[in-house]
Amino acid sequence: MRQENNDNTPERDPGGAARLRWILSGVLLFIAVTATAIWAGTDKTDPGAAVPSDPPAESGAEQEETDAAAPEEIRWEPPEHITPEGGVRNLLLAGQDRRPGEERGRADSIMLCSLNENTNTITFVSLLRDTYVPIPGFQDDRINAAFALGGLELLTKTVERDFGVTLDGSFAVDFDGFTRVMSAAAPLELELSAAEADYMNLTGGWSLTEGMNYLDETQLLSYVRNRSVGQADFDRSQRQRKVIIAALQKLSTFPVTELFTLAERVLPYVETDLTDAKVLELVFVAVSRHMTAGESLRLPADGTYTDRTIRGMAVLVPDLAENSRLLRQYLYGE
Repeated sequence: MRQENNDNTPERDPGGAARLRWILSGVLLFIAVTATAIWAGTDKTDPGAAVPSDPPAESGAEQEETDAAAPEEIRWEPPEHITPEGGVRNLLLAGQDRRPGEERGRADSIMLCSLNENTNTITFVSLLRDTYVPIPGFQDDRINAAFALGGLELLTKTVERDFGVTLDGSFAVDFDGFTRVMSAAAPLELELSAAEADYMNLTGGWSLTEGMNYLDETQLLSYVRNRSVGQADFDRSQRQRKVIIAALQKLSTFPVTELFTLAERVLPYVETDLTDAKVLELVFVAVSRHMTAGESLRLPADGTYTDRTIRGMAVLVPDLAENSRLLRQYLYGE
């Protein structure tokens, strides 16, 4: 609220600018989270069919022989519904692989972002794109097919049904959103392994070194798309979370005037099922409580899936009941 002094001249509200900075940086945080997510699972060599049901076999798991299976052989044990608890808000973040001329593409990167007011932490759960699941109203398929088949609404229903979680909102962004947001946040300081630096130098012609590096938006793109170092999607999901945390830390320090400019530029590139008021409410919860990044999780978890080949696709067939149990434990400590 503005205050006035005795000569009716408005006085500055020293807390107002700080609150505004936190709100705007929080909005940009959500955009950065969704925008960064997009490239973690994208492969530009894939033809990019409208519905990614039968692309060439390519799994996020280790490249090894997998057992072939007919779709009807898969038997699902439905997960128990995870009862929401007060103080925890779960959001779905999707990076859309939409190519020029396409109305909608695959959600090649899918994450849950959980805001926990009880522990004052923001935590992330990566859902690997090659996870084979039931899709409501369609045949079983990779989880990333849900977005291509029915957009953010169907992806939300799929995640809620297959993992038993209740989502409080969903966000999606495409290639353009990533480029615009990362150009605003970059350079980001990240630590590279020797293998990561060598790969990026080979593909991008840079001179990066093992250890801490400042990466611009093009280098960040190379970093999160790297499928040659480590275990494909498993390690890329970890790189993705590292970029999110770095973007969070940097965006929260930007001055108010710059945040206004950035917000105006990037907000139109984010799709969400939430109203502006609801987004601001979530942001307020995150920033007013000074939430910090907590431990992250990847699903399906080790030991809870099998590598199979179904309809020519190398996929991860999860134990949905067990992964739901692990998710409940992770989100609520049960």
